[in-house]
Amino acid sequence: MKRAVTALAALGLCLIATACASASHESTDAVDRALRITPPTTTTTPSSPPCKQAKKDLELESYAPLSPLPPPGSMPEEMSDIVSRGYLIAGVDDNTPRFSSRNPATGAIEGLEVALVHEIARAIFGDDTNRVHLKTIVTAQKVPFAEHGNVDLTVSAVSISCERWRDVAFSTEYFTATHKLLVPLDSRITADDVPDRLSDVLRSKRVCVTKGSSSVGLLAKIAPDAVPVKVDARSDCLMKLQQARADAYLGHDSFMYGMVEQDPKVRIVDAAIAPQHYGIAMRHTKNEEFTRFVNGVLARMRADGSLLDLYRSYLGQRAPAQVPAAPKDDRPPPPPRGRAKR
Repeated sequence: MKRAVTALAALGLCLIATACASASHESTDAVDRALRITPPTTTTTPSSPPCKQAKKDLELESYAPLSPLPPPGSMPEEMSDIVSRGYLIAGVDDNTPRFSSRNPATGAIEGLEVALVHEIARAIFGDDTNRVHLKTIVTAQKVPFAEHGNVDLTVSAVSISCERWRDVAFSTEYFTATHKLLVPLDSRITADDVPDRLSDVLRSKRVCVTKGSSSVGLLAKIAPDAVPVKVDARSDCLMKLQQARADAYLGHDSFMYGMVEQDPKVRIVDAAIAPQHYGIAMRHTKNEEFTRFVNGVLARMRADGSLLDLYRSYLGQRAPAQVPAAPKDDRPPPPPRGRAKR
């Protein structure tokens, strides 16, 4: 109890100094402890059909969006903790350019996924000024932090899967990426090797993957004789290539666009291996009202074009094939796949 009071006192001092609720700085250890939520002793079965691997599309379904969205200040009871706290806590990455990375000039974390967090905060509070607290996380923390309540939500290229649905609730899809390979410029691996020859081409090759990512299982499936090089952060894989300690990096093309901008000595093998569907991860709750609220915000952004605007603003000409790069290619963002709440 004494320890908790001390942590909360530290939080109060930090808030007075206007450093804790900042959207651009990682929290101090004391604040992290004060914000940490103890995992529940029991779990609640979500009020939704089970996600079955036999029907792949089920994993992309989510709870029906709240419609109409409640006005700021009139949130569902399930969101009372967020409202009373006064700001949204979000888990994000800080080294993925265009999606979520730290601006070296300002120290602020910026990108498409950070902008999404601010849109959700604005829908809750009416504005997003000092309403967002970003907690930087690595790949292996993406799901557990949302599952145990360390954050209200994770927006960090979390691929939706049936396995992850058991641990967290997902929003509707907000972005579609593609698994590809990043290799040194002089690598002999080409698009012609994908996907049929990958098992042979990657045999005994050192392939970098991030711990806790969907890439780990995919590599075991497509190239069982490759040598996995597991790291904590996505940027570590670029470093492994630069140091000649990996022959390839298996990851999402959305991560690789920033990497090739940083280092012209690497290239993307421009052939799709597997699609990856990004959803916002949240803790399972009794009625899933928070998930439905987030789905309502995404639905509104699809309808008014603001999600498409974020694509264009942050991805530009480096956008993946499924993202509009120019007005003449006006393919919309991924459509919602609503699942009625039972």
